Amino acid sequence: MEMTLPCLIAIHHIDDMDEEVFHRCLLWLPKDLRHPIMRLRRKEDRDRSMLGALLIRYALSRTCSLPWKDIQIQKNEYGKPFLAASPNIHFNLSHSGQWIVVMLSEHPVGVDVEQIKSIDFTGLDLFFTSREWDRLSSYEGQQKLEYFYDLWTLKESYMKALGVGMSLPPNSFWIENDPCITVHAPERQQNWHFQQYALSPDYKLSACSASPTFPADICRLASEHFVNLVAQHVSDM
Repeated sequence: MEMTLPCLIAIHHIDDMDEEVFHRCLLWLPKDLRHPIMRLRRKEDRDRSMLGALLIRYALSRTCSLPWKDIQIQKNEYGKPFLAASPNIHFNLSHSGQWIVVMLSEHPVGVDVEQIKSIDFTGLDLFFTSREWDRLSSYEGQQKLEYFYDLWTLKESYMKALGVGMSLPPNSFWIENDPCITVHAPERQQNWHFQQYALSPDYKLSACSASPTFPADICRLASEHFVNLVAQHVSDM
């Protein structure tokens, strides 16, 4: 499986993972990650968290030619992870429903995937600027739901690319997507670029980058195939 930067990889995980396979995979992760994963109450959350942690390490090892055991991931003061040995390699992870997605680049990036579900819009205006909310409120039904998830994933991807967490209020900037996707953040002058991908009919996937160059396609993998790839890669290290 060839990997060049930037790249976007998505794992499709639809079934509960076999317990024996899960615990075998867990041993490929550092000890300080295993305990937080095992503390998650729901099995599907444990599966997704474990696969996400594997996905980040597999992608970093392949793109940076790093031995698996030498991958040390740290976090900034806001909780955004980064690769200690190669600070010029940037990555971001997101998961929702049946999909786990990671994007890697030589420039700061953020990615967000969300499963489209019916929601109660009450109180959600607090997360948007008035112009965003007015535009959203002009739609109805499925169109309103689709636009909400477009807007939400774009805003999330931008906040994650910045790496400042919720210290940046989501209603302090606004996103426009007509005729092109742009972010308006009065106190931040850096140019940011956006791309949306057709991952699956019931999902929205948005990416934000400091570079205008995005992956042309998504590399999609079934979770079973991905686990086999990792097993082979780890054994070759």
